[in-house]
Amino acid sequence: MRILNVITQYWPYRGGAPNYVKEMSERFVRDGNEVTVYTTNAWDLDYLFFPDRKSIDAGSEVINGVRVNRYPVRHLPAGGFVRKIMRHLPSRAARFLFRFPSAILPEMWRDLLVRARDFDLIHAAPSPFYSLLYPAFFSARLLGVPFCITPFVHVGTPRGDSQLAMHTEPDQLAVLRASALVIVQSRAEKKALVERGVAAGKVEVLGMGVNPDDIAGGSVERFRKKHNIGADERIVSYVGALIYDKGAFHALDAVGRLRRRGDTIRLVMAGHPSIEFQEYLGRQPRQVKEGCILLGNVGGEDKLDLFAACDVLVLPSRGDSYGIVYLEAWLAGKPVIGSYAGGVPEVIADGEDGFLVPFGDDHMLGEYIRILLQNDELSRRMGEKGRKKVLDSCTWDQRYEKVKQWFKSTVDV
Repeated sequence: MRILNVITQYWPYRGGAPNYVKEMSERFVRDGNEVTVYTTNAWDLDYLFFPDRKSIDAGSEVINGVRVNRYPVRHLPAGGFVRKIMRHLPSRAARFLFRFPSAILPEMWRDLLVRARDFDLIHAAPSPFYSLLYPAFFSARLLGVPFCITPFVHVGTPRGDSQLAMHTEPDQLAVLRASALVIVQSRAEKKALVERGVAAGKVEVLGMGVNPDDIAGGSVERFRKKHNIGADERIVSYVGALIYDKGAFHALDAVGRLRRRGDTIRLVMAGHPSIEFQEYLGRQPRQVKEGCILLGNVGGEDKLDLFAACDVLVLPSRGDSYGIVYLEAWLAGKPVIGSYAGGVPEVIADGEDGFLVPFGDDHMLGEYIRILLQNDELSRRMGEKGRKKVLDSCTWDQRYEKVKQWFKSTVDV
């Protein structure tokens, strides 16, 4: 089978969607298939819109047997005037290619039109970056190649918010309805799409995964020494983009409140800090600032040490369709706290292997953090239950077996 994956970012960036595509691609290659990835030269999502942010060299390389083509993002003039005009042209292509958020990628668009017929199946992820997804979809339809999509739709909170609306606009739903296969991460995501006209028979629920040894080998002592964390200080970790929708502000507020009450606690945050978060942190009192350690994007030894050293992981997000980071924390035997949002309630069993809080409730978040830090036996028990769950049903090998069968059935139709 010859597979083309189209995605906003790919290794070395290791967010949820890129990690999923990387893990699946390498397994398909090991099974004797040919896999090519079309992606951008963006290091992180900011570069899709701001030319002064970090990027990677454009070009082509082979990573673990996977051919990766990185296409340069072309930035429109400041102010967005050209984009505003183009996205109001009376065509679906213009609305997709020049909408926000999107990237301008003429070289990728050209190659999709020219080379799509070289593949047996085209798969794209994630929404709402339809400047990548729509050209892949259009080329597949034009040339008769099956098109599959993993949209990672954020269904939002039970109260409702802009998350779901952003992923289910009419033009986006038209692509999902016309796709041969739609892979989602939770029953809640499938329900949301089926209610909006996507045929239930073409929507498959997968869920994310980890490799059993992903978090092995970290050193508590090395991490504490490197970051000057005292022996009596407890560590709360946050791993994810430092933005409002991921709950970064609420994690900071929760830990800040505990520190002001006298708790010896440090918040260690791994992930790309948004400008808004940096400004928010800058306005905090010294006691809160001193309790927060920003690591930026981490990997390798630093990541292993963080998971080994932390006492609890918090990601109180409304912007996750699943949340690989919870699985990673469980592999390290740590309890987790997430939000009643997206597919997370299907990942975390509230009160069993972690806790759930309403998105934005930093007071309840702080109280659950305190409960876990004051009850080591409860924390240990939750971490162990989470680890068993991961090893029983949430490894990448287990996820791959499902994707392999779905792709094969789609190509054989």
